[in-house]
Amino acid sequence: GAGVNLKVGALYRPLPALRLGVAIHTPTYYSIERIYQAYMSSNYHPAGDTTPWLEDLGENAWDFVSPTRLMFGASYAFGKMAVLSVDYERAWYNGMRATNIPEGFDLTKSDYRAEFKENYKGANTLRVGAEIKPLPIVSLRAGYGFSDSMLRNDKQLYYNTPTTYNTTCISAGLGFQLGAVTLDLAYQRITNEQTEYKLFYALDDMGTFDTASPTYKTDFERNYVILTMGYKF
Repeated sequence: GAGVNLKVGALYRPLPALRLGVAIHTPTYYSIERIYQAYMSSNYHPAGDTTPWLEDLGENAWDFVSPTRLMFGASYAFGKMAVLSVDYERAWYNGMRATNIPEGFDLTKSDYRAEFKENYKGANTLRVGAEIKPLPIVSLRAGYGFSDSMLRNDKQLYYNTPTTYNTTCISAGLGFQLGAVTLDLAYQRITNEQTEYKLFYALDDMGTFDTASPTYKTDFERNYVILTMGYKF
């Protein structure tokens, strides 16, 4: 697989302590190809009769486009004691496209286009971070991030599969600068809230549940501890 995109950005400093930034990331144009081979035979009779040797060769080639992203950022430095930064990102998930689909699929490119437009929308991400230096060699850091839903419709309608509804990130860090050596210890907790879903269901002619499993909810919480050591030449 391969992908290509373009990222363009600019920084502006109206004041020595204030930085303003803007960037746009074009859609990533992906081309993914999967080739598989499968062979099977079986002996199902005591006398030794066998089924013919079956051969299954096929290719899966997908070309698709990821969302466009627009970003704004600002940071302010309080001398050499502290810095505060805020970043905002907008991603248009309804602009995703499938431009090439393997043969034999029931859905067409226009079907995928309609699915993306009807079920997804632009999503927002906000990140806030701060760093304080109580001592010249010590840095204390904290951050918060939140991404809202990319789903266009009520989340209760997406009961056929768990889909990430929003994401929250909380982080904290401690850094030391000892001459040319730097040590950074960081903690990060990421929580993904997902839509409620049914393990199985069947709909009648009226579109209501004829039979269905109970509704389940699966949220993910990941915790990371990262230690980094650097040396400045």
